[in-house]
Amino acid sequence: MRRIILGILLLLVVGCSAAEPSPAATSTPATANLLTGQWQLSALAGQPPLGTTPLTLSVAENGMASGNGGCNQFSSTITLTESTIAFTPIIATRRACADPSLNNQEAAYLAALESARSFQIDGATLRLLDAQNTPLGEFVRQ
Repeated sequence: MRRIILGILLLLVVGCSAAEPSPAATSTPATANLLTGQWQLSALAGQPPLGTTPLTLSVAENGMASGNGGCNQFSSTITLTESTIAFTPIIATRRACADPSLNNQEAAYLAALESARSFQIDGATLRLLDAQNTPLGEFVRQ
C-alpha cells in the first residue's frame, strides 16, 4: 500500500514538473531583445517626472521587470508579443515619500505600467500605451 501511494506521489510530481511553462513571461526573442535593459521615465501622461529620484524600469530577457517608482522599488513579470505588453500585478516596497506629490506620482506610474497594453520603440525611446493607444509613459534607454 505504501509503495502504491509513493508511486502515485512520484507520478504527480513528475507530471507537474513536466507541464508547459507559464505564459506569464512569454515573448518572442526579437521583442525581448528590444526591451531588455534599463529605461528611465522621461514623461508620465505627457508630463516630466517630479523630484530628483529617477523613475526607472529594468526589463530582463526572462520577462522580469523591476525598477524604482520614486519612493519604492517594484517588481513584476511582463508578457510580450510583437507589439503588446502586459504587466502582472506589481509588487512594491511600502515606504512613503516625504512629499505627497511624489507618492501620487509613484501611484500613477505603477498604475500606468499595469494599464499598458502596447508599446512602441523609436531608437532609444520606449512608449507605453493603454488599450485605446493613449500614451501612458515615455522612457529613454540608459
